[in-house]
Amino acid sequence: MKGKELYAQAKCWQCHGNEGKGDGPSAEELKDDLGFRIRPADFTKGQFKGGGDVRDIFRAMTTGLDGTPMPSFADSMKEDERWAISYYVIAFSAFNDPLTGEKLKLPAATRAALNQGDGGAFSSSRLALDPQDMPAVAAGPKDLVRFSKGLMGEGR
Repeated sequence: MKGKELYAQAKCWQCHGNEGKGDGPSAEELKDDLGFRIRPADFTKGQFKGGGDVRDIFRAMTTGLDGTPMPSFADSMKEDERWAISYYVIAFSAFNDPLTGEKLKLPAATRAALNQGDGGAFSSSRLALDPQDMPAVAAGPKDLVRFSKGLMGEGR
């Protein structure tokens, strides 16, 4: 598994831990740019500081996260290596129950269907770094939903 090897090689485990729980040996020492203590992301929860899509993780690896100890890997890793680590990182939370963090018990056929990609949609950093180049699913506006009327009759 290339992503796992690169995760170890890039020393991501020092902050994020071997299991991606944000409990690496350096986690307790991290501080933000203002000197306040900051915790590394716990990847198993599926909530990431820069966004939860694999493109967001790739972008964070490429540019780093301003104000945090998360560095940019743009100069030290090739693009395909950053993609491999990004997919490995997202795998820590794949198929987890968002409330308990426990792995969901999915039938093999369902798991296989969920793992199918769309033919290399994320094979280029152009998609990760260019917000104007959105996938077709996200291109249209969302429908507005009216939940209830307030005291004055306005929608909420």
